[in-house]
Amino acid sequence: MKNTFFYLIIIAVVAFLQSCKHSPVLETCEDLPPSPTPAGMYDCIAPTYNYVAASFNPNNANEIAYCRIGATGNDLCVYNLQTHQMKVLGKGLLAIDAGMPEWGSNDWIFFMFGDMKIWKIKSSGDSLTQTNISLCLYPKLNTALQKMIYYHTQLTPVFSGNIFISTENGTVLDSIPGTMDLAAWQNSENIALFSESGSQTSMGTIQVINPSTKARTNVGTYNFNGNSKMGICWIDNHTLIYMMQDGIYKIDVPTQKTTQLRATCQTNYYCHPAYSPTLHKIVACKTTQKVVGFNLLEVVRTLCLLDVNGNEESEIFIPE
Repeated sequence: MKNTFFYLIIIAVVAFLQSCKHSPVLETCEDLPPSPTPAGMYDCIAPTYNYVAASFNPNNANEIAYCRIGATGNDLCVYNLQTHQMKVLGKGLLAIDAGMPEWGSNDWIFFMFGDMKIWKIKSSGDSLTQTNISLCLYPKLNTALQKMIYYHTQLTPVFSGNIFISTENGTVLDSIPGTMDLAAWQNSENIALFSESGSQTSMGTIQVINPSTKARTNVGTYNFNGNSKMGICWIDNHTLIYMMQDGIYKIDVPTQKTTQLRATCQTNYYCHPAYSPTLHKIVACKTTQKVVGFNLLEVVRTLCLLDVNGNEESEIFIPE
């Protein structure tokens, strides 16, 4: 009888561990084979919804805002990691990559629509409001300072612009010369971004900008020859995590030491990282691509939580 009880305990423990849905570091990763067509382009299929570009609520780390991609457009949604409740705040609202949702300190969620203007909405779905910020791309918040950075553009005579610093309400405070696309300002006084400005090679730099002095410091390099940059975030005031198609990397800013945490590739890679100091986790989009027929590529994008060392992950299952 005692032996039977002991074995039942063992079985229960094993079953619990198997249900945790944690994944180890990817041991092997292979790029996609070339398309067999003269055009060299795959036809793509996707599930009913794909999920990208999540941002934590700074006042409740169990809540995220994210983009749901479906046949009718890009929807702005929120999801609670504890209660598993999902809510659609608006359908067809988001411009992906250039305007990912950013959750502000006063329960405003900021995002960029296709009109190149920054909008905001409450997490309840109420009070959709257009800010006075226009001709902009890539808004990023610093909730501690209640400020925002974005790339303010001019379209003519050539596409160019500067980095603008504003309040969360859109009042411009300052500007920094130069370009910006994927950047990070959360949890740090300094801005971090990718830079390929003036590069005559396939190497770009990771730069840290002091917004007060506007001084730029190169803290790392990356190879963008056939390799896409996927996002960057601060873990603390001296540690950056950035994602490329070929891997997840960590930079110790004071020593400028870069460490690859996880190797990735075209068939499995991560993008749009955001960090929660409360959970000590990164939320990111994981893209999985698989050839499922002649010139047919299945593309699946899910949200997952990663530890800051790249050792394990857990997928976020969103009920629809």
